[in-house]
Amino acid sequence: MKNEIDGLLQQAPLIALVQAEDADTAIRASQVLATGGKSIIEVLFRSDAALDCLGAVAREAPEAVAGAGRCCRPRRPKRRSTRERA
Repeated sequence: MKNEIDGLLQQAPLIALVQAEDADTAIRASQVLATGGKSIIEVLFRSDAALDCLGAVAREAPEAVAGAGRCCRPRRPKRRSTRERA
């Protein structure tokens, strides 16, 4: 798999980032990017729809290679109550 990724990055050394609130927007953006030569797409996990967007891009934009980066923190950190802050 590493060799496959290295080969992709040699062909297209730029990874385009897509952040969308819905799958249709993510698909359209990825298709436009791929048509313009930016075929490696990272779907950002900054919305509740991110996983759906990633799956939709993988299915509906075959000209793009879709993936996601690392998630280092929980998406929605719990907020401390006013009492806990005191």
